Amino acid sequence: MLIKQVNTLCLIGFLSLVNPAWGGESVAPARHFDPASGFVDLGLTGKQVGDVKNVYKVPVILETIPSNATINMKFVVLTSSICPASYSPTEVFLNGESIHDIDFREMNDGSKQNINIPLPEKFLKIGPNMIKIISGQCNEGLDSMQFNGVSMSIDKSSS
Repeated sequence: MLIKQVNTLCLIGFLSLVNPAWGGESVAPARHFDPASGFVDLGLTGKQVGDVKNVYKVPVILETIPSNATINMKFVVLTSSICPASYSPTEVFLNGESIHDIDFREMNDGSKQNINIPLPEKFLKIGPNMIKIISGQCNEGLDSMQFNGVSMSIDKSSS
């Protein structure tokens, strides 16, 4: 019995290395940010985080470092973790640096959310940048959301 469990764990580990979908991670196609338009759709509309996939990565290519850049996330809450002590929030990372936490515990299932997340210039770089979204969790389950739109934009009025 123990050998069967070890073999199963080894197979899952191997599959997560050769196919990121087994590890609950998905990488979107790279997006090019056009500073002239000041906007790029990050291609996550209709995607769901927290049920099957709990990590989404979106590569964004920058020709220049934009000032006043933000990520706008529009989503519907599907489920929220309710553990008061063991909860860790949904996190948004930019190039490996945590830039925002989203606490689902006070959101209702089915509610629509619209969150603007400032992108600190000190973490942006010319060339490829990686935006990563990791769903919150606790020992009772995962935060789960379906994206209605995720974009990166700059506020041209304050430039």
